[in-house]
Amino acid sequence: MLQPASSSRELLRTVVECVTLDCFNDYCAIQLGTEDAVESNKNFDRKVSQTWFSLVLDNTVSGNTVRILARLSTILFAFPARPDSRKRQKSSLQPPVMVDTLQSPLKSVLNFRDAGEFANRAMGMKRVKTGLLFRSARLDEASFQDRQRLVKDYGIRSVIDLRTKTEHMEQAQKRDANIKASAAIPHTNDQVAQPLKISDMAYHKINFNGSSFSRMLMSKLSWFEFFRLVFLMLCGQRLDAIKIIAPHMEDMGLVGLAKSSLDVCKSEVKQVFDVLADQQSWPVLVHCTQGKDRTGLIVMLLLFLLGVDEAAIDEDYRLSESELAPEREERLKEMQSIGLSEQFAVCPVGVVSTVHSHIKEKYGTTEKYLEYTGVSKEAIETVKWILTAENL
Repeated sequence: MLQPASSSRELLRTVVECVTLDCFNDYCAIQLGTEDAVESNKNFDRKVSQTWFSLVLDNTVSGNTVRILARLSTILFAFPARPDSRKRQKSSLQPPVMVDTLQSPLKSVLNFRDAGEFANRAMGMKRVKTGLLFRSARLDEASFQDRQRLVKDYGIRSVIDLRTKTEHMEQAQKRDANIKASAAIPHTNDQVAQPLKISDMAYHKINFNGSSFSRMLMSKLSWFEFFRLVFLMLCGQRLDAIKIIAPHMEDMGLVGLAKSSLDVCKSEVKQVFDVLADQQSWPVLVHCTQGKDRTGLIVMLLLFLLGVDEAAIDEDYRLSESELAPEREERLKEMQSIGLSEQFAVCPVGVVSTVHSHIKEKYGTTEKYLEYTGVSKEAIETVKWILTAENL
């Protein structure tokens, strides 16, 4: 239960911890193009209301404080959002570049592939064991047939799901809505009854953009932006609040976000490698919503660890852009609604080389980076032994 705040500083900390950080986890999902805006706002409104009720009922916020906060929010809202001095030029990004002709062998799962097999093919030599490390976009809409193929044809035992709790909730809501909306269309019992999880697979839900990532984003804000964001969130104006941080996200870009993720998401990286170090986990499928950025970072770390050529890793990363082309327009609309440009919908050249250089310059090697996150040397060697091709 929340404790009464004895000072304005404690009150601010309580408000931030109860509302801002929690909602930034949802924002991390939205900025990657992973949420339905309408449902997300409904969930957020309920969250804000519950937080305020708990604050008042537990005497954390007094009546006078509520009036003061309300007055301050009115003053803040009276000021228009500060014009962005970083003038945005019209995007010169081109349509998706088809890096490779590979298309997902699963009709209902986007961006699915054997990462080891693709890396070997890109290098022209076998360095990674195949049939063990798979990557994809979300599995929630996977058909009954494709679910069966994942288990029987590919033998996948474990799924590492890097999405947020909000993403999981919304996918469940979408599935329920789709079943109701298509009630007039004949379905088999298997299709209607299938859960979001696939049976015979162990699921490991690891929110890669957790509280550390949220705090990193908040640190980019000025005091004015910070207070304005807090009050917008408290008042339920979530999309307007999210737009406050969009310019900072634009400045960081995909490369900046990737480097910052490596630096601050230490706990999440360790959780992933704890799963990978268990021989009973393999074969493994790693995914987020699109299987592009969060999934891409984990796959990069693994391929760096195995000594795969940087060019081959870059080709694997960039392939996601063409593989995700079927839902590109939908994602662009979602990102534009929160003030982000199309740079977040692409897989530009240079991300992999920059991330690799960042690891080498700041940590020395991929092994030392993993040790920095808390992964043991034994776990690192086990993962390398599992994935390194037998002829090496």
